[in-house]
Amino acid sequence: MGHARLRANEAINRFPICAAWYYKTARYLGFDDETAKSLGLARATFFARAKQGKWGGNSRPGKASTFPPDSSNEPTLEIEVVNFAGLESHIDVKSGLAIFGGKLQTAEMFDKRVKNKFANISPEAWDRLMSEFEKIMESYKKEEINSHLAYRLYEDIRDYTREKRFYGIE
Repeated sequence: MGHARLRANEAINRFPICAAWYYKTARYLGFDDETAKSLGLARATFFARAKQGKWGGNSRPGKASTFPPDSSNEPTLEIEVVNFAGLESHIDVKSGLAIFGGKLQTAEMFDKRVKNKFANISPEAWDRLMSEFEKIMESYKKEEINSHLAYRLYEDIRDYTREKRFYGIE
């Protein structure tokens, strides 16, 4: 996956902001921390791949992805479909983890690809972002957040929460 170059005023790119937003959305909706990290990562990956014109590993438009993968060496997953923030999400019943592209999205993957990026900005960057998201969500009922409104709210906050000044960096 290609990485967008940061502008001079930006501290972080959109992918970690998106994953963090959907992590906080999942926590607000009552998912446990591990499942919330998994859902956040899966949703951000979905949006990133969609933006690139890809889905589940295929880059050719119109070619369907196999889901779950039909490779004999892949474990069979019992899948539960849940409505999460206005879109269906697939959860492995046994582990409670979200699935994207036929793979479980783990909390460790989230920490590496998302949360650790904020530690590179400053020690308090993650907490500052979570506090900002919480303030926004407190204005809405859970049913409202668990809809397409979640994406509209993300669109409203994604750019200013990327900026250095949001994190107190000049």
